[in-house]
Amino acid sequence: TPGLYLLSNAHYHLMVTTAGGGYSRWNALALTRWNEDAGPRGGGLHCYMTEPGLGEVWSTVSRPLGQVPRWLPESACERDASFSPGLATLGVSALGIDIRTEVLVAPDDDVELRRLRITNQSARRRTLSLTSYAEIVLEAPSADSAHPAFEKLFIESALIGPAQTLVCSRRPSAPDEAAPSMFHLLVALGTFGFTQEADRRRFIGRGRCAYDLKAHDDDAALSGTVGAVLDPVMAIRYGDTLHQIEVHRPSSDVPGSGWSIDCDACSAPDVTLVDDRRAHLVCVRLHAKGA
Repeated sequence: TPGLYLLSNAHYHLMVTTAGGGYSRWNALALTRWNEDAGPRGGGLHCYMTEPGLGEVWSTVSRPLGQVPRWLPESACERDASFSPGLATLGVSALGIDIRTEVLVAPDDDVELRRLRITNQSARRRTLSLTSYAEIVLEAPSADSAHPAFEKLFIESALIGPAQTLVCSRRPSAPDEAAPSMFHLLVALGTFGFTQEADRRRFIGRGRCAYDLKAHDDDAALSGTVGAVLDPVMAIRYGDTLHQIEVHRPSSDVPGSGWSIDCDACSAPDVTLVDDRRAHLVCVRLHAKGA
């Protein structure tokens, strides 16, 4: 059983394992899917990193790919995890790239934040692409476990263009039922290519899995699908063949990207609020919410 850490502000609950798996919950609602049978590989929010044109794909924590990349010998990869009050830090170092992922829950708002610090330890310029990914639930864990395919049919997604934010909401099945929603954004310091995906089949591909993503075939951009899909996810990518994230030596830790997940009992978060949080996320180097 992997070590794990629980972060909470009494309403927003986040579990993080030493391998990078886990789940996000808001009160009684599961936001992201967690599968206990999948062990350290199961559930939560993940980020993939690729070097376009080279075919290298790895995850910024130990999971879901396990190896960094998968063909790399275990002895060539260094991993570590540390937990302190209110903060989990996961590290992976391989192929001349060191990645530190800091995970926290804002104490005064229902927001989950993750900051990536990427250090190029090699002697050459590296061009990287970052892709975030999470399977969306927005339902009680017991209901999702009992009828996952049915529950997925009530999820809809939308893209708030100016904020480059994906919003997911659950359509109520009864007149008196609340319509919970959540948003997901990835912030990079600078202007990089932005693509997104809300359809798991388009992201992973038929008959494939988190180890072998269709989204990484030939460095393809994400499809931009939103709306009602059979299997909803939230995925955002920065970096493509034209606009890419470049990390140069000897620059020290360079903030690369951050995630935020929010949930509230409304049809969708206010656009102004999302924009405001995004601005604050940038100015505090993706370390804390806008307060």
